Amino acid sequence: MALKSSRNKSGKGGNGHAKKTKKVIVKKAAPNTQVSKKVVDKKNVSFSATLEESRLIEDVDTSSSIGPSSTTKRVKGILKGKEKVDQVEVVPENEEASQKPLKGKKRSIIVKKSVKEHLKTLTKKERRQFIRTLRAKTKPNFGIAMEAKKIWEKLRSSKTPKAEKEKLTQQLYELVKGKTKDIIHAHDTSRVIQCLLATGNEEVRDKLFEELTPEIVRMAKSPYARFFLVKMLKYGNRQQKIDILNAFRGHCVNLLRNKWSANILETVYNDLATADQRNNIVREFYGNEFVIFKDENNYRTIEEVAKEAPSKIPGVVKNLEDLLNDVIEKGQLKLSLVHKLLWDYLQYCPKQQKLEMVQTIKEFLPEICHTREGAFIAMDCIWEGDVKTRKAIVKSFKGLSVKAALDKYSRRVLYAIFDSVDDTVLVNKIIVKEIADEIADVIYNAEGVQVLHYLVHPRDGRVLGKGMVEILKKGDANEFTKKPAADRYKELFSGIKESLYSFLAANMKECLYNKVSAVLVLDALEPTHETELMTRQIEEAYLKPCFDAIAKIAGEEFIPNDITESEQKHIIQGGAARFVLTKLLKADVKQPVVKLSDSLCQLPAEQLRLFTALNSGCFDLYHMCLASEAAQKTIKKAVSIQTLKSKGSFLGAKLLHEKLTGKKFDST
Repeated sequence: MALKSSRNKSGKGGNGHAKKTKKVIVKKAAPNTQVSKKVVDKKNVSFSATLEESRLIEDVDTSSSIGPSSTTKRVKGILKGKEKVDQVEVVPENEEASQKPLKGKKRSIIVKKSVKEHLKTLTKKERRQFIRTLRAKTKPNFGIAMEAKKIWEKLRSSKTPKAEKEKLTQQLYELVKGKTKDIIHAHDTSRVIQCLLATGNEEVRDKLFEELTPEIVRMAKSPYARFFLVKMLKYGNRQQKIDILNAFRGHCVNLLRNKWSANILETVYNDLATADQRNNIVREFYGNEFVIFKDENNYRTIEEVAKEAPSKIPGVVKNLEDLLNDVIEKGQLKLSLVHKLLWDYLQYCPKQQKLEMVQTIKEFLPEICHTREGAFIAMDCIWEGDVKTRKAIVKSFKGLSVKAALDKYSRRVLYAIFDSVDDTVLVNKIIVKEIADEIADVIYNAEGVQVLHYLVHPRDGRVLGKGMVEILKKGDANEFTKKPAADRYKELFSGIKESLYSFLAANMKECLYNKVSAVLVLDALEPTHETELMTRQIEEAYLKPCFDAIAKIAGEEFIPNDITESEQKHIIQGGAARFVLTKLLKADVKQPVVKLSDSLCQLPAEQLRLFTALNSGCFDLYHMCLASEAAQKTIKKAVSIQTLKSKGSFLGAKLLHEKLTGKKFDST
């Protein structure tokens, strides 16, 4: 198309005479040829034949380049506001007034220039009414929509009495009845229907849903009508929710490709569908044959397909690949249904396609690892990724490490990073340091404390459980991890050590009496076992303050056989604190230098003597004697042998008596 001047084709000026102007005709040139420019004198007459293959430019300096508009922002704003007020599009009288608007553009009211001139003579109120009249001619339900919005304004007002609201609700329903499927897709009238759904009684809600049931799939794809389904999934009865689920059958693939309906399908998949119904939804993405020939291909999962019909797997993988490339590009990777499909794809796709997918999603793993399948995907990406890919994955957790540590599934991804990434400097800088800085939020959280356990004692079966350990072992044979596991774990432990032991020493009582953090105290202070994957080296500067803090708690006032109910029992009486103290004293004999027994021996003799009032206290004193000779001497001075003889019913008292006297216990 040629770019035409804004002058009339006749080329006449205001006085009707032809006017000579210099023109520059830039003819279209063939490829690899120079464009010729020719300045000629021409009259403003018709050049339609020439203009089809040329551009007509008036008095243009061809040496200058086109720059930004010189129109000020203020003028632009005025013009833009004027366009919004007019809401009309001027069409010259010599053109068709019925010209169709461009596809994809917002539909406008198209009027002739004479009508435009008439609008300028009207007041603002008259102009608005005139435009509404024009709109009513193109929109059959325009009048109903305007009346419904007037009622809606009264209905949603807090000043409207309850009795009047009931009357308005019925009036509004009678107005829109039979027309809801036509008006629910607009942004304003969709709010009206939602209000009617919220204020109407059960009968009104049922009738609305019954009328809109054939439109469920279409509404799910609408940016405004979808909110009706959102409310029905939240407040509707069981049968209505099942009707929505049934309406989605056979349409799940198209629904997931649409950004509006994908969220509705996600809600149905997560909150409404049973296990079998979820399998049916997922199966639609494997291919049309799994939907059409459902009875013949009664495979519930992709594992069953691979086992019973392995020849179908390539087709399933191809269908999943096409879908995933589409939905990932649209930013729908956060949906748990997409996680399930992506995990199925990664399990059975060829190696090269798997590596390509890893490269595609490597920077988005923190967004998906909050689900079970999403965590498996992230762990698999870490195990399959090369050094460069792993660094990108670690960097993607910047600012999100604490949030990941507090999540049931995301923390598994952190375990995989600790197990596989050799660049411990980067891991400490981005992940471990963030956890250390927010250790107060992590240590008292049931999920977060397990990440601290993993840094202190990797793969501790007492904490993780056998199933989780077996899952983590799948990544041990990956080809890109070169550093010995013991060295890697030791370097990661050094990144958390200072913050952890400083926090424990300062908050020992709260940590001991909290069931979540108490076991971590034991894990952090006990000596290294032979079965551990690394040898912990804890400096005296970290251990001694912690042992002194425990001794201080043990030195608190203790009343044996106290019948009054107190919020916290003494550390030797019971609870999580009692469990940790006993375990630490049993292991104290293996401590190389700093021992808990030495700190407890600093307590007054009267306090140590009170320990013998309980069988558990006698056991504590006995283990102290086993761990340290200095402790044995102190206890021998503090405890009366006759008192121990009187406690003959206590096994702990018998053992302590034999240890202190070197003789077999005799109560006589």
